[in-house]
Amino acid sequence: NLPKENIKNGYFVTDSICGIDLKVFPQNLILQSIHPNPANTVLYCDFLIYDKAPIEFKIFNSIGDIVLETQEEVYEAGSYTKNFDLTNYNSGIYNLRIFSNNTVFSQQFVIIK
Repeated sequence: NLPKENIKNGYFVTDSICGIDLKVFPQNLILQSIHPNPANTVLYCDFLIYDKAPIEFKIFNSIGDIVLETQEEVYEAGSYTKNFDLTNYNSGIYNLRIFSNNTVFSQQFVIIK
């Protein structure tokens, strides 16, 4: 447990450990899972938001090209599942990235047709 005096402005400040001051910023967004993986026609992305935040999704192919990009949308606090239609995508390795404020989550998945 951290002493109360070490909690400041929404982040935790720990005392120096081995000469290093650590700052841990709590995450507002958590990527819980993407499934199925490998996928065929649809991909489900389960995520959790603790506070209202703008979220944007991008899917990249194996050479780094953006193949799908959603408009930024503001989500209220809660648990969500975002569906992605993969019927027009070729078999291969892809990367789903979720952007929210200054946080980026990335998860690799495979499409098998």
